[in-house]
Amino acid sequence: IDPDRFRNGEWNRTDCSLSSNTYSADFAIASTALVVIGFAFCFFGSRFFKLVLFFTGFVIIGGITFYLLYQHLPCSVPEFSWVVVGTAGGLGLLAGVLTVCFYYVGIFSIGAVGGALATLGFLSFLNLSYIENHSWLPITIVAAVAILCGLVALKLQERLIAIPMTALIGAILLVYGLDYFVENTVAVEYTLNLLESSAERPKCVQTWVMLGTWPFVFGAGLLLQCLKTGDKESDSRGRRRGRAERDGAERAESIPLTNDYE
Repeated sequence: IDPDRFRNGEWNRTDCSLSSNTYSADFAIASTALVVIGFAFCFFGSRFFKLVLFFTGFVIIGGITFYLLYQHLPCSVPEFSWVVVGTAGGLGLLAGVLTVCFYYVGIFSIGAVGGALATLGFLSFLNLSYIENHSWLPITIVAAVAILCGLVALKLQERLIAIPMTALIGAILLVYGLDYFVENTVAVEYTLNLLESSAERPKCVQTWVMLGTWPFVFGAGLLLQCLKTGDKESDSRGRRRGRAERDGAERAESIPLTNDYE
């Protein structure tokens, strides 16, 4: 995402030809990394579930920190630009470590991120006339669905959410990374503008193609992981964990209570 263009509202271009795209090395590298990470998560994510947890925490805190700082600091000054990147990266790394170390925090986070991304994807196809008159509505819907999905993830635990959530997050990251090479992140910036109720309808067909691609990529990743590449041990690990917790509770109940003073 180009923060200057996003801030100035210049994302919704009228020239839809690929020749009008402009590319830079830093954004190309970041988008390529996003494509690679999204592909790995979508089709092999349950095998690297802890890495997905780390990346989820890193993106949530790092992304929010970067966006807030960029909006309020003069990032045209090189020194401030490095401060923004360093602060966002440091807090993102700390959050990633915490999501891995604290299992339930990680499970809630991955459920919340998956729910928020899916909600944004579906909102992009809705009629914006009502949303434009209620600026609080988009972010309220996204936050409510994110919290609900996080709580559902806590209830279901790793054995039931690993494959669908990694496939979902990976599919959206993969498509949004490709969006930079197709149309310079117009679909991404349109989606983010929905949170501010300031998004105009995209004028280019390829934007709608990119927005409509991720559900099919998600379905392909979900199917492939379930049939071939999914971690066959994750389900047994979840069952063993649940069985161990039940056995521990039963042993605690079977210990007789004694009175040392008798």
